[in-house]
Amino acid sequence: GLLAHCFLPTDEGGGSGDGSVANAGGAATAGGGDARAGGSMDGDAGVAGGGWAAGGNAGGGGGAPNAGGLGGGASTGSGGGGTCRTYATQYIVTSTYDGGMSEVHSSTFDAGSLQWIDETDGRTTVRTYPSVDEFIDEGLFLEAGGGPTEQLVTVPPLTMRTLYSYDVLRRRTGWETKIRAEPYGVGIRRETYAAWDAMGRPTTGNADMLFSALPHSYCTNKTLRIEYDGGSRVSIKTYQGGQNSPADEPPVDWCGRTDRRLIVTYDARFMPLHAVNQTDAGTIVESWNVIATADVCR
Repeated sequence: GLLAHCFLPTDEGGGSGDGSVANAGGAATAGGGDARAGGSMDGDAGVAGGGWAAGGNAGGGGGAPNAGGLGGGASTGSGGGGTCRTYATQYIVTSTYDGGMSEVHSSTFDAGSLQWIDETDGRTTVRTYPSVDEFIDEGLFLEAGGGPTEQLVTVPPLTMRTLYSYDVLRRRTGWETKIRAEPYGVGIRRETYAAWDAMGRPTTGNADMLFSALPHSYCTNKTLRIEYDGGSRVSIKTYQGGQNSPADEPPVDWCGRTDRRLIVTYDARFMPLHAVNQTDAGTIVESWNVIATADVCR
């Protein structure tokens, strides 16, 4: 999934606008582009392949945050006497990235290990939950509650780890992803939320990206706004501003353009239909085709 693997989006040097580690051909070098060749903040680390967009909200108001995703999404209904979540066990993600590409995914949720495991060509995503209830609630109305504590995305020999934090009201307070990005050390991508709506969904916050081996190369304090339209079943994530590193020579625009948007549209079951990622490199569109589903019930 293209948007699902966003971590180091590339705006220059022939790279893609999403920075898919899975397609990188090298450590976090975003679609083949150098990590310095535009490390802007676009692209929600949690959307594609299912993450935030696909009924996952793992990215902080998205999948993955990072990488991989709950392809498909979620819905509620009666089954086994309680609330159920419907998620995709087989699905296809198609993308306009790099002239067009597609991925076939298979996934399952193990109630014993409390892990959701998604596999596609060359990539495995494992998301761990504190309880079955958290997995079910995560899929409620446009990501209203619940969620994972950790996500591991493996693209041998790389591993990308995301940790999620919550408050006592089960509202997500943020997430942080780390990935080895030689020769730049450990790349860190994080979001921190400051306000939530009545359903406990994050609405405002900040986003940062930096590298441990490049203390003067970063984009910090990029403002984040998340909007939800229940009638149209649409979520909109907008990034603005940010503080660029002042010391790069030659200067590198880590923050990218002022206004970046990620727009996700869901079907009546709150499974994703498509995601539009507006980046400096242009607009990238992903679409989901759910082949098979399964239910997890309380």
